[in-house]
Amino acid sequence: MRVMLESLGQSLISRNLGSDIREQILGEVGADATIELDFAGVVHASYSFIDELVGKLATLHQRGMSNASVLVANASDVVRSHVDRCFAVRGITHAACVA
Repeated sequence: MRVMLESLGQSLISRNLGSDIREQILGEVGADATIELDFAGVVHASYSFIDELVGKLATLHQRGMSNASVLVANASDVVRSHVDRCFAVRGITHAACVA
């Protein structure tokens, strides 16, 4: 499942938006799917948005609560640093999110 995040805007900044997208994805994704979060065209994504979307999806996968793996694609350096930080805070290995 590929999610083109630019379709939601070039600036993704709220925890609520991240939560809404995560819940929508979980409602649509099939078992053993790969969730590709494509950040092409996204100019800014806040840490809280990244944590709520990417961090929680990767946590579910790492804890065996979801078979869906997470792939972060076309992330800017700033987005990548937010992903790295939320993984460190959550104790997630990068193996949980193939980037």
